[in-house]
Amino acid sequence: MRLKWIDLLRLIAIFYMFFQHIVLGLLQQNENQGVVLFLFNIVPICPALFLFVSGFSVTILTDKYEKSFLFKKLFKRGFSLIIISLFLFFFENGFQLPDIFFASGILNTIGLLIIVSSVIILLPYKIVLTSAVIAILLLIHIIFEILNVRIFPLNNGFEPLMPTITFGFIGLLFGLIHNYLDKRNFRIFILTTCFASLFLLIILFLFNNGFDVYSENGTYDIMRTFENKYMYVTNLFEKNYTGITEKFIWNYKVNNFFASLFAVFILFSAAYSAENFLRKRLPDFFVLPGQFALINYVFHFLYLIIIIAVFGYNALSLIQFVIVLLLLFALSYLLSFILKKIKLKKV
Repeated sequence: MRLKWIDLLRLIAIFYMFFQHIVLGLLQQNENQGVVLFLFNIVPICPALFLFVSGFSVTILTDKYEKSFLFKKLFKRGFSLIIISLFLFFFENGFQLPDIFFASGILNTIGLLIIVSSVIILLPYKIVLTSAVIAILLLIHIIFEILNVRIFPLNNGFEPLMPTITFGFIGLLFGLIHNYLDKRNFRIFILTTCFASLFLLIILFLFNNGFDVYSENGTYDIMRTFENKYMYVTNLFEKNYTGITEKFIWNYKVNNFFASLFAVFILFSAAYSAENFLRKRLPDFFVLPGQFALINYVFHFLYLIIIIAVFGYNALSLIQFVIVLLLLFALSYLLSFILKKIKLKKV
């Protein structure tokens, strides 16, 4: 039986990612203002939620499968995500070393998270071990920021592993705690976490000019230089074999990391607390794209490529942007509905 509240969180994460990428690639720069700009600026919450839910979801499987089978299943899933991420990177940027193998995208990070988690959940003292991993990653992140150190692929690269993967291990920790506690005590645990997160988030807002903690006050830019001659797919259309292309990627500072984490705790707590209501009242169809998040993630890249080929980069007005975004949402539901029907026929 699927957990509808988990699928709802996946839906929020994947649709927010749709929004971010369409703003980034299609919306005219002068149209990015008001509500659109606000939602775009708090986008660090999106990958944080994606990784957190991915880590938590690993622990859902522990009661369903025998240990050796579970390890193989999770390892294959993680490795598959890394390969998919590699191909998506190749399609967009070509054969750019070393990013293509070690920092190709968020799916690469999730894949690595799942592979490491597949080992952790088989070991004794899983909660202690996961907590230690989180503490080490946080300490490294803080030290790197204090010393202004950038090391590939930890906090440098097209999609740095840190601190994004830390959100995943925190999700794994919450899942392990969920499995360890009874339902009542876990509810108390997450409600306490929720109120503490709300309090700490307000403090961060006070010291970081409000929501700016998610944007200019909380991020740093990474520039990756890619050689055009290795962009094989792009060169099928543009024939640009010389020069370089500069790609700019943002990454979390420590204050942004914790602001995003606290926001995720609040969203997670709200969804979990509403579990009974969502199970009884929320139609299954509403969360369908969350059930097929990976396929929808790949699909939205293909959709973006087609739209960019037709209109060009950053060429849409606000109205066109809304239409393109809503169409993507609708197609995501349609694709998920078809996949659900196919899945049911196989059962």
